[in-house]
Amino acid sequence: MYCNPTVINSLFFVAYLLLRRSRLNYKDAIQVIATITNGVVINFFLYNVLSIFTIENYFYRVMLYIIGLGIASISLGAVLAIGIIKFPLESLCLTISEVFKKKFTAVRMSFDIIFLIATLVITLLAHTPLQIREGTVISIFLLSTLLGICYEFFKKHLTMEE
Repeated sequence: MYCNPTVINSLFFVAYLLLRRSRLNYKDAIQVIATITNGVVINFFLYNVLSIFTIENYFYRVMLYIIGLGIASISLGAVLAIGIIKFPLESLCLTISEVFKKKFTAVRMSFDIIFLIATLVITLLAHTPLQIREGTVISIFLLSTLLGICYEFFKKHLTMEE
């Protein structure tokens, strides 16, 4: 079963708008454009640039994955702290954390756990092979935690005036 990321991101964006309860602004338009552009760039690198590289050693693959999560956390944390561009899931998580006075990291990790549970339920109900492996579990615990740490760090150290 395949679910289009654009559809999922659109749902997050609509939920973010409903929870935020304010009018659309230019940052919302930037968010939509950035999300689409991000998908195009990721697909380009995944299928055109990085597809020629194959790492056979399992340890190196896990280390490269963890390094990638670290880079993603740092860059996404900085982008979120600056506040110009937000991505749909992170925007929703930030809004939920502000409205309900919860930590961003906890909200983001809650979404990851909900997605994991939903995937397990769908897999069991559809009688399909389990696609969740160690990378998913590493990502659930590491990405949300690192993203929260990086976001808080950059929120304190970066402002639009710098």
